[in-house]
Amino acid sequence: MTAAEPCQPGTAWIDVHHHAYHPLLVRELRRHGITRLGAHAPMPDWNVRDSVEAMDRAGVTAAILSVILPDAVFSLPAGPTRRLFRLANELSARLAECNPGRFGALAAIPLGDPPGALAEVAYAFDVLGLDGAVLPAVPADGSQLGDPLHAPVFDELDRRKAAVFIHPRASAGTCAGPNARRAQIAPPACLESVFSTTRAVVSLLYSGTLGRCPDIEFIVAHAGGVLPYLADRAEPTPEFTEADRAAARADPRSALSTLNYEVTRSVAPAMLRCLRELAGGRRVLFGTGYPAGGDEAMGAAVEEVRAWVYGLGGQEAVTAVAGCNASRLFPRLASALRLPAVEEVHAW
Repeated sequence: MTAAEPCQPGTAWIDVHHHAYHPLLVRELRRHGITRLGAHAPMPDWNVRDSVEAMDRAGVTAAILSVILPDAVFSLPAGPTRRLFRLANELSARLAECNPGRFGALAAIPLGDPPGALAEVAYAFDVLGLDGAVLPAVPADGSQLGDPLHAPVFDELDRRKAAVFIHPRASAGTCAGPNARRAQIAPPACLESVFSTTRAVVSLLYSGTLGRCPDIEFIVAHAGGVLPYLADRAEPTPEFTEADRAAARADPRSALSTLNYEVTRSVAPAMLRCLRELAGGRRVLFGTGYPAGGDEAMGAAVEEVRAWVYGLGGQEAVTAVAGCNASRLFPRLASALRLPAVEEVHAW
């Protein structure tokens, strides 16, 4: 197979949005008094056996594991916080190592703690051999990803040509104060999670991070939030200052077209058309968000991609989204699955 040929139909379904809440990690969190991911998100009751069984029922070949630690972890002293991140990464690495054709894993990085974050990047890649990193769209301190505080972490991830998954924060949009209930118009998963992801990417764009770090393979959750629909609004207009234009260091639409977008809960035909117009078919990835929604959501995600992606681009498009595109980003998993390494797939 040449680099320009697509993967063959039926090669693999790779779920790039699959969470692992290791029982040992959950026990450690509870020992520190942390029992929820966020105000609207209880700690999932997860184990690897359930993941594998759900994948088997849905026909999902492999999954890229990620762990989103609760904001409350950062209320602990630096030592326990770093140890919890380290534990999460060691447990994910162990699962990937023991199941090389079934799981890859992303490193959780303690953004907001620059020395701890850089140390964890080094350990995760050099010692554990993890497949990339997962970062919250909103760090626990409320900063934006493009904040200069985080620049050393992105520079190091760029040096390593890492795959970096940007995921909404479970507590994003949670309102506080006496009018919290009136201010909350919907659960965060309905609106704020997708808008937080959008703001995160725009922050990376106008901070210059995307232009400065061209070798990071960013993966943006939920089809990029509302980016596919609002990408033109990121284009400079007369009210943009010269500083704004200079900061982006790139044509905004061109920069956004270099990102990868996974399509958990985002595969309606109108969404996919916008996404295809923005990024092209080779940058659309399959995801389920498991364990959110359980087995039924995973099976539904597979069937929706089969039906709606097929309607837009035929079997070749389904093959690309299902796993071929992900195999480019996760070569270790692709090798374990004996998938051909490809750089391009045909447009759809």
